[in-house]
Amino acid sequence: MGTGHGVETLENAFGRPRKESPESFDQWEKDLAYTAQKLLEETVVDIAESTVERFDTTNVALAGGVALNCKLNQRVRESPVVDDVFVQPVAHDAGLALGAGWSRQRPADIDRQTDVYLGPEYATDEIRSTLETNKIEYAEPDDLERYVAERLADGDLVGWFQGRMEMGPRALGARSILADPRTAASRDRVNRFVKHREEWRPFAPSLLESAAEEYLVDGGPTPFMIDADDVRSAKTDDLEAVLHPADDSTRPQTVREDQHPRYHRLISEFADITGVPVVLNTSFNDHAEPIVRTPTQAIKDFYGMGLDVLVLEDLVVEKDVSAEKTPVERLTATS
Repeated sequence: MGTGHGVETLENAFGRPRKESPESFDQWEKDLAYTAQKLLEETVVDIAESTVERFDTTNVALAGGVALNCKLNQRVRESPVVDDVFVQPVAHDAGLALGAGWSRQRPADIDRQTDVYLGPEYATDEIRSTLETNKIEYAEPDDLERYVAERLADGDLVGWFQGRMEMGPRALGARSILADPRTAASRDRVNRFVKHREEWRPFAPSLLESAAEEYLVDGGPTPFMIDADDVRSAKTDDLEAVLHPADDSTRPQTVREDQHPRYHRLISEFADITGVPVVLNTSFNDHAEPIVRTPTQAIKDFYGMGLDVLVLEDLVVEKDVSAEKTPVERLTATS
């Protein structure tokens, strides 16, 4: 109700109807978005700078839904009076569960948060049973990470389902769609055939934390994909699919081995093949749908989207064009 009232207020204030379709924007709409973002950045940076002065600190922590705005977080981090910024990765209402869990603990007793893999996970044998029940063919490569890296390097689009699901709004290598980050064609294929959205919209990169300084202007650990950074000019050609077209910025996720060992190995294998320690990463869901949680949901989306390969823990499923969508029908009938 609150959102609807707000939109109506803006319609009346500007004398323009709401935008019903996102296909195109006129200059007035672009100017409005730019101005709103600019005012937001100026307002929050001013609050942060006033607060650090008041409390005699150079450290800032951000939470709340507004802290999901990556460009805003970049502006706070770049303030000359701020040394360190921590953005709670589940910054929206879902993060209240974390706050409730920590509320009666001393801050000094809580370990620094380095990952959000707190959701459900599914054993390979359970996934194997689901596939066999639905007569879906699968393979179990001896070197899964190398095999998937080779497919990515060949331009294939991969659904990647591994370990405990991420908490929060970002896919961080547990429920992700992956692609080659090096070409605009890769970005366009994911937008057109997988995410079903405007082709200009960029995606985010997952890169080895050890390569962050080489690729990013302010390269450092950013494990939650909740901050923006500028890509070094010498590296933009390597990352065309994950650059914002206006300013060559990106929304990176850095990956260490201890955070997600298999995802780290996959990116390392891709680097060994291509020389680029980065993969394109977007959430494993269709447009306007939630991120997949279960193997059944992942299989349904795989057959309903333009993905080439589905990786479910140790198992790999590939499309049989002649079968069309019958595996989805079988899965729906038995789930």
